Amino acid sequence: MTGVRLTAEWLSGAHPYLTFQWPLATEPPAPEELAEYRNDPEVRLREEVEAAPESRQFAALAHLAELLATRFRLGEIPLVRDVLTDLASGRRAGAQRVGELAERLVAPLAQEVFHDDEEDEEEDSANDLSFEQDPAWQRMQAGIALQIAARGPKGTALTAVDIPMVFDAYHHAGLAFGDDWPAVRETMREILSGTVA
Repeated sequence: MTGVRLTAEWLSGAHPYLTFQWPLATEPPAPEELAEYRNDPEVRLREEVEAAPESRQFAALAHLAELLATRFRLGEIPLVRDVLTDLASGRRAGAQRVGELAERLVAPLAQEVFHDDEEDEEEDSANDLSFEQDPAWQRMQAGIALQIAARGPKGTALTAVDIPMVFDAYHHAGLAFGDDWPAVRETMREILSGTVA
């Protein structure tokens, strides 16, 4: 909308960042709080991502990308079909393809969300959906998840820097799937742990 773009080179370059452990606490958490945190489904998924070998991470990301493409009709886009093939073959998207996904997939989906939102302001707001319920917003989240998943796992041993980027694919997929995410998340955990039937 502004005409300003981040290039693939900028996105692939090194930038300052801050890491921290969650939960932040001024005093050690109570055993009940710690147990509740460790039993959180998202925390358990993250642990499965950290522990999984690269082959299972690729399998999980490939399955997730296929679900996203099917559910949100993203597979109609040739570039997305190429990404699905790459992930299924255990190949990462390069910086150029990630940039193309941002330009040809995520940006148009975001335009659809925010352009439609401007038009909806003129209509009766009583029928408006929240962002989380808006199909266009969910589809945009699916596109973001797919773009991140296309990068694949960062290597055989994930570093503390790599894990958040990989996990972001699952986070955005959760936003896209909404109420259906718990069942999808459980399938992801089964693939990552090698217990899928």
